[in-house]
Formats: sequence, structure tokens, C-alpha cells
Amino acid sequence: EYVMYHPDIVLGIKRWWKALRCDRSGMLTKENFLRMIRKLLFVLADKYVPTGATTVARSDWKMEHAKAQAAHGGEMEEEKPLGFNEFYHKLFELASRLFPGASGKEYAAFLEDTLENFSLVDDDMLRKAFKAPEERDALLAKARRQMEELVAAPAAAAGSPEAALE
Repeated sequence: EYVMYHPDIVLGIKRWWKALRCDRSGMLTKENFLRMIRKLLFVLADKYVPTGATTVARSDWKMEHAKAQAAHGGEMEEEKPLGFNEFYHKLFELASRLFPGASGKEYAAFLEDTLENFSLVDDDMLRKAFKAPEERDALLAKARRQMEELVAAPAAAAGSPEAALE
């Protein structure tokens, strides 16, 4: 139980929460939850099939709502967005299933590494299936290079940082 609230894990899950598109009330909508699960499957699975990922995501949504309903005395609608607490437990549960018995720092490193790759996955990538981790890794490497080029382009156009101040 202590590991679940390790300061590095709390910080890591807060970073995830900030990276997600929540609604105006700061809640995770069904649409964004489904997208998050599909992206996680893309990043973590050895094989990825878009239709299968969507099925898993929908099943996960129903399971999370059943848990939330039980916690709230059965008063939660299925379409109601999830809050940070439900999200926190979901993400920690995922990490602890993949790394049973890991330390807080190991969980936090997993969360950070996964978030980095998760952030690279766009909707076009989610429509592509892959049959081996190497295919996924190639797609992520290509996305990482494109991101680095986008970041480098404005800096190159502006010249040196000193030139921008002139």
C-alpha cells in the first residue's frame, strides 16, 4: 500500500493527468479514456489490432464505472467522466500488474518512460496494426524524429539564442 503513495509515483501520475485531455471540469471523459487505453495498448502491447484495442478500452471503461458505482453507492451514470482518484488507481493498477513488487522509484520510471512514448502516439498511429514490438518501436522512433525536427526547426530559423534577443 505504501508504494502506491510513494512521492515519485504521485508526481508521475499527476504528470499523466496533466497530459490527458480532460473536460472543463477537470474530469476524464469516456472518449478520452477510451483513447488513453488504446494509446497505452499501442505503447505496451507486443501486438496491436485497432479493433481489438477499442474492444478492450470499452470493456475497461465499463469495469472502471462498475468500481466507481460501487464506491458511490451505485449512483454513477455510465457516461459520467472519471475523476483523478479513479484515474490514479487505474494507472497504478496497470503499473503494479506489469511490475509486481517493484519499488516506488521503479514504478515512477515506468510511468515516465511510458508517458514519453504515449505522448508520441497520434490518431494515425492508432489506426495501424502491428504484429511485433519492433514494428511499434519503428513507428515510435519515426514519431520521435519528427517531433525533434519540429522542435529544432524554429531554433534553427531564429539562429542563436543571442540573435533572438537583438
